[in-house]
Amino acid sequence: FQLQGPDGRLGWQLVETAVDAQQSWQPSGLNRRSYAIPLPSGTPPGRYTILAQPLHLSEVPEVLGDPQVIGEIAIAPDTSPLADWPRQPSAASFGNGVMLRDMALADTAVRPGHNLPFTLFWEISSTETLNDLQYELIVTAANGTVLRRQGGAPGANWLDEWQPGQRLREPNGLYFPPETAPG
Repeated sequence: FQLQGPDGRLGWQLVETAVDAQQSWQPSGLNRRSYAIPLPSGTPPGRYTILAQPLHLSEVPEVLGDPQVIGEIAIAPDTSPLADWPRQPSAASFGNGVMLRDMALADTAVRPGHNLPFTLFWEISSTETLNDLQYELIVTAANGTVLRRQGGAPGANWLDEWQPGQRLREPNGLYFPPETAPG
């Protein structure tokens, strides 16, 4: 299963077996199975498309068909306390009420020519200056040389719907070109 956001990006994936070990598969009829779809807390609000893709799971998974749309869901804003949300004070508070609460790296190393996934945890206390809000991430080498620059708006398409007190988990990533020197 994959979840496609309002911006068209695929940001979540779950692999489940079609056959439950506790049940037997009926080859000549309909088979029913329920799936729990755990969404990361802080998933931005909006309308999402759910896609399913058949796979044969083995040492090397085999794709048996293209992803197919199976439905849509609406995710409401989340203002509840979150168990996995950073508890420490904001890593960066800006004068316009935007706070970058934390950044979680998927790994501490990346090979040249690959992407380093990470998650940004945002929170706001005011919506007054969100219209033109942008941020820039800069990766520097130990000697200060800029290796990579990337910028954008927090939450991109969801910025207009972001309300004070809401938290936003933004999956992101930095691509490092093949010519990036190790270090």
